[in-house]
Amino acid sequence: MQNKIQQLLAVAQNTITNAKDLNVIDQIRTEFLGKKGKLTEILKTLGSLSGDQRASMGQTVNATKQTLLSMLQDRTEYLQKTTLAAQLKKEVIDVTLPG
Repeated sequence: MQNKIQQLLAVAQNTITNAKDLNVIDQIRTEFLGKKGKLTEILKTLGSLSGDQRASMGQTVNATKQTLLSMLQDRTEYLQKTTLAAQLKKEVIDVTLPG
């Protein structure tokens, strides 16, 4: 299960890094962290593990979840800034021109 979580994190990191749009970020969030998301499905299987395994895997899954949330937040902020910068560049008003 450890390998599955690491693979999931690697795929998520790659997908988040390549996201070019805020809508894509929302889709990624749903795909991995949503109600029927990939990481949520792993969380549901923790109940079948023994106590020690459940504790260590729970910590791993929670750390992975926090990492994904942080990456999604960072990418969202970056995309918002670039979108705003592009919009401001496009809507330049030359105040030196006569009215």
